Amino acid sequence: MASTFRENWIPRLFILSLLPAFVMLLALILYPTSDLAKCPFLVHKQPLQVSNPSTDLSISIQGHIFAINNTMVYSQPIDPHNGTRLVFLGIVLDVTSGEVFYGSPDGAYHNLTTDGVDTTRALLMSSLDPKNLNDDLDDFEPNTLRDRLVQWLPFFLNKYPQLGVAQGKFFTQSGEPTNLWTSIVGLLSGDSSTHHSSIPSTTDCVVNGDSVSCSSSNHRPKIIRHRGTSRCVCGIEGEIFASKSPLFTVVHFENCNDESTVCWPKIYEL
Repeated sequence: MASTFRENWIPRLFILSLLPAFVMLLALILYPTSDLAKCPFLVHKQPLQVSNPSTDLSISIQGHIFAINNTMVYSQPIDPHNGTRLVFLGIVLDVTSGEVFYGSPDGAYHNLTTDGVDTTRALLMSSLDPKNLNDDLDDFEPNTLRDRLVQWLPFFLNKYPQLGVAQGKFFTQSGEPTNLWTSIVGLLSGDSSTHHSSIPSTTDCVVNGDSVSCSSSNHRPKIIRHRGTSRCVCGIEGEIFASKSPLFTVVHFENCNDESTVCWPKIYEL
C-alpha cells in the first residue's frame, strides 16, 4: 500500500505543486502587464492616488510661471513599466519620447531612469555617477543652486509631460510641498523673506584685530554664506547646523573646528 502511494500519488502531488508557478510563468509570457503576472516580491510600490491636494503649486523662473502637477503622488522607487520616468526636484516626468536617451540601455542618460529615484543632484552636477543619484542639495551654494535650476528646470518642464510628484525631500505623501521645496521656490523668485527667521543671528561675533570670537562663552564662531556674501555667525554647533536651507550655508573658519573659541580668518565680510 505504501509503495503504491509513493508510486502513484507523490509524483502527482509534486506536479500539482508546480502548477501555480507554471500559471504565473504563462501569464508573464502572454500578459506581461497583468496583475496575475506581477510577483509581489519583485514589483515596486504602486503610486498613491491623491484626489484633492490642498495646494496649487507653481514655480517662477525668469518671469515665466510653471504650474506643478501634484495630483498624483508616487512612492519611490518608481515602477517604469508603463513608460520611462525621470524624477527631478521631486517632479515625475514622462520622458518616454526621449527613449533613445533615457530608455535604451545604450542611451547616454539611461541610468537616470533605471533606478526610479530622484536625480536632482546628478543633473545639477552634470554627473552620471550612481552615488549622485539622489536629492541631496545641502552642499550647494545658493547662487550655484539657483543658476543650475534655472538651466535645467525650464528644459524639462517645457519638453516633457508632468505625471505628478514623488514622495521625498520635496513633497510629502499627500503631495504637499516641504520646507525645502518652499525654500527653492523662494530662491528662484529672489524672495528670502520666508526664511529670514531661520538665518542665524550674527550679532554675537566679536572682531579683535585679526581674530574673531563670540561674546557668549558657549558659542563658537562660524562663517555664514548668504546671497553671495559671507559673514561671521556665532552659536552652538547643533543649533547652527540644525536648520538646512539652500538659501544659506554655514561652514567652519579655516583651521578652526567645533571646539575653537577664537579663529583667525583671512578675509570675510561682516
